[in-house]
Amino acid sequence: MSSLTNRIENLRNIENVQNNKDYSHNLNDIEYFLNNKVVNMYERPWQKLEMQLKLNKVKQYYESSELSLEEISDSYNMISKAIRMKLFKTSHVVYNSEKCVIENINYSM
Repeated sequence: MSSLTNRIENLRNIENVQNNKDYSHNLNDIEYFLNNKVVNMYERPWQKLEMQLKLNKVKQYYESSELSLEEISDSYNMISKAIRMKLFKTSHVVYNSEKCVIENINYSM
């Protein structure tokens, strides 16, 4: 009986070791994939960005400008309203998708 119990226990240990190897191997594969496939969500053409990403970039553009706080607020509100109403077209903005920055905005209501 003892011999049979030892054999069963040995088989379970072998199975557990094999399962742990598979798990660690899969985990390493997942980590490798994530490390190599991380995508910058802003590295797309302007027309492919979601609305909130566009608004974030417009806000960053105006905050980095040399305008007064009131001018920044007014300009941002005008552009964000135009984006939400789908009046702000790709031709109104020069967006560098490699650097992920707006280089220029040319829009007036």
